[in-house]
Formats: sequence, structure tokens, C-alpha cells
Amino acid sequence: MRQALAEEVKNQMEQLGVEVTTEAVGWDTAYDRAQSQAMVWGWGAHTPMELYNLYHSAEDGLAGYSPYYNEKVDAYMDQALTSNDMEESYELWKQAQWDGVTGVTQKGDIPWIWLCNVKHLYFIRDGLAVAEQKIHPHGHGWSIINNVDKWSWE
Repeated sequence: MRQALAEEVKNQMEQLGVEVTTEAVGWDTAYDRAQSQAMVWGWGAHTPMELYNLYHSAEDGLAGYSPYYNEKVDAYMDQALTSNDMEESYELWKQAQWDGVTGVTQKGDIPWIWLCNVKHLYFIRDGLAVAEQKIHPHGHGWSIINNVDKWSWE
């Protein structure tokens, strides 16, 4: 899937006159190159910690998976993590994304370009209703059984 997405990005960039070379590499190489080269990653989880893991700068001054550094975004996330109020923390996570001036979304710095949400394919037994599903983000911490308490037999 990642390779197919990378090839399609290459095709679309070529239409804009930008030459792109794709290469499949292992995780060690990908992690080493993440700070200096464009990468296609499979990523996602339904948690604000996803923002932290992707965009908060580390000790070397850059985020773990991109050459991104923004003190204000780091401060919002740090405050969110130390907040004693869940609702307040949500507002801080939102500000890390976009506070009207800066953030990690397309209105701000956009260190990542999100290409798609992949629809997973599952087989179920006839007569089993699995209830409405939320977006399944790459299988990290969220699965088809997230709402098993709402499943039923028809």
C-alpha cells in the first residue's frame, strides 16, 4: 500500500514538473532518512498522543519522524500533557494543530501531508451486525472490535 501511494505521488508530482525517485527501504534506513528526505509512512491512532509522537521536538531539536521544530507547538503539547483538566487539554491539542498563527496543520507549518485514510477489508459471518465503524487508523490501538458492545445478531 505504501509503495502504491508513493508511486501515485510520484506520478502526480511529475505532472507538476517535479522529478521524484521512489525506493523501498527497511525501517532502519527509513528512520535514518526521515530527517532529510520525503517519506511515505503508514500512520494513525485515535489519540492526541499521535500529535506528540509526530511533531514534538526531541532532545536533538527535531521531531522524531520529520525535520520539524516549533517551540510554540511543543509548549501547547507539554501543557496539554500536564493539564489536570481533560477539556482544557483538548483545547491545547487543538491549538498545537492551529492557534490562528501557527500549528502543524495545512494552515500552519504542515510538516506532514496526509494522503488518505485506508478503508480496511474485513469478512464477517452472515447475520452479524458490527455497528457503525469509526475510521480505522492503520491498526495502531484501534481495531474493528472497538465497539463490540454494540454488535448484534440480525
